[in-house]
Amino acid sequence: MKYSKVKLLFSKLKRFNSKLKNISGEGITWNYKFKNGTTTKYTVKKLRDLESIQDDVENYFIWLWNMKDYLKSTTKNQKSFENFVNKNNNLKISGDIANYLKHSNLNNSKSLLYPKLGKLKVTIPQKNISKLVFYKDEIEIDPINANEAELSLPIYDNNQRIIIDAFELIKETEKEWEKIYKMLTVVE
Repeated sequence: MKYSKVKLLFSKLKRFNSKLKNISGEGITWNYKFKNGTTTKYTVKKLRDLESIQDDVENYFIWLWNMKDYLKSTTKNQKSFENFVNKNNNLKISGDIANYLKHSNLNNSKSLLYPKLGKLKVTIPQKNISKLVFYKDEIEIDPINANEAELSLPIYDNNQRIIIDAFELIKETEKEWEKIYKMLTVVE
């Protein structure tokens, strides 16, 4: 495989990254039923639906892990490459997440943590709320800028302990692949 194909994959990853940063959309609505039986409707305007954001994160992890095969195919010493990957905890966790997403289970965990994605959480800082309206059975939130909302997505180990946030892991994994890519292109 040529380095140009690896560069194309890095470009694809940058597009995924840009898409994750753009979380504005038509707004989301959901109902919550309390223990006492009352139901409240929640609406957050200007936000993209959470399932779509979750899909983007999952696709990002799969393509991020595909980088391993792309980079491995450019090196002559593939055993050394595998050893490097297997010593890097962030890369192993990313690989486990991607393999779990691709196969819907994880029989073998490179990280030995058997990681799984938790539930996506969106936080809108108070300074970013232009309007907060309470109706009888409804709460409506209107952010100034949806892209200022903060996303978090915990990754849990097999004991339900948080290992790392998915967005942090994505960032760290990309850095590792870029570092490896730079080392390989020097040898080109």
